[in-house]
Amino acid sequence: MIEDRCKALLSRWCERLRSLQVTGTGDRRLDGGLLCPACQIMHGRAQDAMYPFLTMASFTNDEKWIESAEALFDWADYNLYLGNGLYLNDVNLEWSGTTVFTTVQLCDCILHHGDILDAGFRKRISERIMASAQALSVYEELKENNINYLLSNALALYEAWMVTGNDRFRDASGEFLESGGDAFLSNGLIAGEGHPREPLSPRGCSPVDIGYNVEETLVSLARLSVLSGDEKLQEKIGHCILAHLDFLLPDGGWDNSFGTRNFKWSYWGSRTSDGSLEMFLTFADKYPVLKTAASRYLGLLEKCTHSDLLAGGPDYDAMGQSPCIHHTFTHAKSLAAVIDNNLGLVDDGESLLSLPRETLRGIKRFENISTYVASGEKYTATVTGSDWRYCECDHTSGGTLSLLYGNASGPVLAAGMRKYWIVEYNNMQIPRLVKHHECVVPRIEAEIGGSIYSSMNDSFARIGVYDDRIDVDGYLASYDGQRSSSKYSFIYHFRRESLTVEVAADNGTFIVPFIAHPDDDVVISEKMLRRKGVTMTSSAEIIFPYGKERIFNMIPGFAAVRADIMLSGGKAVLEFDFS
Repeated sequence: MIEDRCKALLSRWCERLRSLQVTGTGDRRLDGGLLCPACQIMHGRAQDAMYPFLTMASFTNDEKWIESAEALFDWADYNLYLGNGLYLNDVNLEWSGTTVFTTVQLCDCILHHGDILDAGFRKRISERIMASAQALSVYEELKENNINYLLSNALALYEAWMVTGNDRFRDASGEFLESGGDAFLSNGLIAGEGHPREPLSPRGCSPVDIGYNVEETLVSLARLSVLSGDEKLQEKIGHCILAHLDFLLPDGGWDNSFGTRNFKWSYWGSRTSDGSLEMFLTFADKYPVLKTAASRYLGLLEKCTHSDLLAGGPDYDAMGQSPCIHHTFTHAKSLAAVIDNNLGLVDDGESLLSLPRETLRGIKRFENISTYVASGEKYTATVTGSDWRYCECDHTSGGTLSLLYGNASGPVLAAGMRKYWIVEYNNMQIPRLVKHHECVVPRIEAEIGGSIYSSMNDSFARIGVYDDRIDVDGYLASYDGQRSSSKYSFIYHFRRESLTVEVAADNGTFIVPFIAHPDDDVVISEKMLRRKGVTMTSSAEIIFPYGKERIFNMIPGFAAVRADIMLSGGKAVLEFDFS
C-alpha cells in the first residue's frame, strides 16, 4: 500500500529531523530550531515540520512529537514572526511571501490534529492563523510574484476560513484564485514562474517551470478544489495534471531541463516545494494513471533518501554532498497529507497503467515553451529552445538535447544550469569537495576572442520539427546571449530503438556529459562510451579529459563521464543505442 510506504518514509525523515532539533541552550534564537548539517544554518521554513511531526504524533501516540512541534512553533514565533501576521522566510532574508505556506501548514495542524493539542497551544496556533490570514488577504505583492505564491494563497485563505469561520478569508481566496486565471495555458501547462509573469519572450515563450507547477501550484489547487467542492475547478486541475504528466519520466523524475527556475531542479522536483504525491493521489480514482505516477514518484523519493534525509539529487550521496534538510521538511508535508486524508489506500502492486512518456511515439510539440518531447520504444528525449530568462545563466536554450532517458538505462543526459551560481541564498547548496563541478548541458563550445561561446546560449536558434526529426540551426553565443559569426547545427533523428544526432559547427567541440553513477561499470574507447542499457558511438574521435572520473553538478544532481567529441571537418554523427 502507498500509505504503508508513506508512513515508513515519513518516520525515517521525521526521526532524523527531530534529532537535529536544538534544545537546552537557554537561547530562544536557537532552542526549537532545526540545524541543517549540509548548510550549517537554521532554515527559517523549518517550522513547516510542525505538521508532519503532529501527523507522527497521531499515528504513533507518542507525546514527543507534540513537544517537538511546539518547540518549533516557539522558535519561529520568536525569530521569524513580524507581529503583523507575516513570517520572514529566514532570519537573514526580508521576504515574507512564504507566510502563505506557513499558514497552510498551521491550518493543517489544527484541521487534522487539533484534538491532540492542549487548549493553550491550539489557541496560540489559531491566533497566528487569524493574524496571518488577515495579512495575506491584502498582500497585493503576491499577485505580482511567481504564480505559485498567488494560487497557493487561495488555498491558505480557504483553509484559514475553515479554521476561523471568517467569511472574509473565503472571499479573498476566490479573489486570488480569479486573479491567477491567466496562468492557465491552452495546452494545460501553467505559466507564471517569472518576474513579471505576463510578457512573452522574444520566441513567444511563457515562463513555465515544471518543478514548481507540479510540487506547489497544482498541489495547492488540487486540494482547494476538493475542499471547496468546486467541480469545475476539479475538472480544470485534473486536465492540467494530466498535461504535466508529459514531463514525468518512467522512474518518477520530473523533466525540468527547460524550466524557468531549474536552478532549483532536483530531478524529483523543486528544492523548496512540497512534492507531487498528494496531487497524484487526490485524483487517482478519476485518472488511474496517477496511481502509476504516485508509485514511481514515491519510489524516487525513497531512492534519493540518504542518512534518513531527502538528498537534493540522485547522486548527491555518491559524490559526497550532504542532504540539506529543506528538501525533507517540505516534502514531509506531502506524505503527512496523504496519511491524514486517507489518500494512500492504493495497492501499488496492482496492474498499473503506463505513463505518457512510455507510450508516446514520435514528437509532441509544446510551442508556448519552444520545447519538444520525442519518444521511441526504448527511450524518451527532450529538445528545447526555450528563451524565457529568469536569471543569469539559468536553463539551456539553442535547440539543446536537454534530456535523454533510456528505459533500461535511466537518465543519460540531463541539462541543468548553464553556469552554477547561487540564485537564492539559503535555498541552494554550495558544492563541497567536488573535483570537477561542471556544467552538464550537452553543447557545442568554442573559445572565440578569449571568451567562451556555446550553442546552449543561443536564444534565437531556428528549430524545425518534422515527423521523426528535429533540425536546429544557430550561432554560438556568449553567456549573456551575444551571438558570434560561428554557425552550428543539430539534426536529431528519432528512430524506434535509437537516437541519431548529426552535429556540425564552424569551430568548437561537442561536449556530452554522459550520466553514469560512480558505481556504474563504464567502457570507453576512441569512438564509444557504454554503460548498462545504453551505448553512445561517434563517427569522430572522443576525448575523455578526465578518463572515467566523474564530473558532477548540483542541478539536477547527476554524476557524469565527460565526453568531448572532436568535430572532424566540423562534423560528427552520434548514435545512442538502447538495449
